[in-house]
Amino acid sequence: MGDCTPKVYAFIQSGRGTDWVHGMAMAEDGTVLAEHVSSHDGWAKHDMGATEHQAMHYQDYSKHYPDGFAVEWVDDPLTHEGLQAAYSLNQEAGRRLLPQPQAHTEQRRTT
Repeated sequence: MGDCTPKVYAFIQSGRGTDWVHGMAMAEDGTVLAEHVSSHDGWAKHDMGATEHQAMHYQDYSKHYPDGFAVEWVDDPLTHEGLQAAYSLNQEAGRRLLPQPQAHTEQRRTT
């Protein structure tokens, strides 16, 4: 039997290795819970709550998971199975929000 504690996946979205990195936290269900700009890769890990409980975004995570959660730092977002599954759910939710194309039926006028 596996751990049922919901995960918050924290990772660097862009800017890895530069002076400014964009961190993101995504719930298992694909909901983006927080974003943050940090001055360094190491600070991003801290700022997104992967190194310390009660970090700046824990309130955001607690709103989504009031019964508890675990923050998991993801070093390689492109290959992490859990994050990729969450991302797929995120994209599917976005598609459901988009208006669906209407089938055009041409009506001919007869005289």
